[in-house]
Amino acid sequence: MGDFNLPYINWDSLYCPDELIHKIVFDFAINHGFAQLVNYSTREQNVLDLVFTDNDCLITDVKPCLPLGHSDHSSVELTLTMSSIKNGKPTVTNDAPYHYHYLWHRGDYKMACYLSGVDWYTLIGQHPSVESMWNSLVIVLWFAVGLYVPLRRNACDAAQHIKKPTKSRKLRKCAIKKLKIWNKIRKYPHNSKLRSDYRECVHS
Repeated sequence: MGDFNLPYINWDSLYCPDELIHKIVFDFAINHGFAQLVNYSTREQNVLDLVFTDNDCLITDVKPCLPLGHSDHSSVELTLTMSSIKNGKPTVTNDAPYHYHYLWHRGDYKMACYLSGVDWYTLIGQHPSVESMWNSLVIVLWFAVGLYVPLRRNACDAAQHIKKPTKSRKLRKCAIKKLKIWNKIRKYPHNSKLRSDYRECVHS
């Protein structure tokens, strides 16, 4: 995901010009089974900001949003659909005010030796469906993580619970004005007056 600056690729028809950088990215995406999900222009008439996935079910919605800061690119907002695995993943009791996180940099990567000793053919062969195969794989991996990656318990930072300051009335009005102009630019992308008003609003 990001600004790839490849304006000449048509991701709908899968057309790519004979240009080195365009072909490298295009061939990589096609050869590795990635789908590109942004189907609207993100800067003027060009699709420059791209989202790739090798699982179409993971991302369910991609839509344009207001540019961030002084950027002249539309933001890309997406919705991830993820399921939690209850079995197999190491669980920690919810003893607030503490929270836990893995110390990956201190992990014992002899974990690879442990995983190489798993009879993967038997494990996968015992599950008739792709979903059950995936769940069994995740269970084994999280069990290995629990054995070889340490956890650290931290006290919750009270500052995290402090209510964020609200925007001033002036900032709210500016944000609303910026959004209205941006929506008009989406409809009339070649209107120089709108673009000038937008830049003035952003820099005010």
